[in-house]
Amino acid sequence: MGNVYEFRKPANLGNSAPAAESVPRNEASHPALKSGSKTAGRVVLRALHTLIVLAWPVLKWVLSIFVALKGISAMYHWNDPASHAGWEFLGCFALLVALTCVVNNYRRSKP
Repeated sequence: MGNVYEFRKPANLGNSAPAAESVPRNEASHPALKSGSKTAGRVVLRALHTLIVLAWPVLKWVLSIFVALKGISAMYHWNDPASHAGWEFLGCFALLVALTCVVNNYRRSKP
């Protein structure tokens, strides 16, 4: 990583408007901001993310092989109107891409 430089905060240049930080917020009035629902959602999200990350080395290989086999099946059944192999391949591929993005890009917030 590199050096982290802290810049000075600019002084208030005579603006009489209050800063956004000084405006009090009433978090209890909004149902989505109540601590109980926010905490429960975070616990579930953290547990799910932890399970996916722990299983990811094996899960990545299993899903990749499964997607490859679905791709071969989609090519084989391409002209069969009764088969939905192309959509099944697309769904499995989308799941693999979504899990890859979650594992690589998700950053847990500080508790």
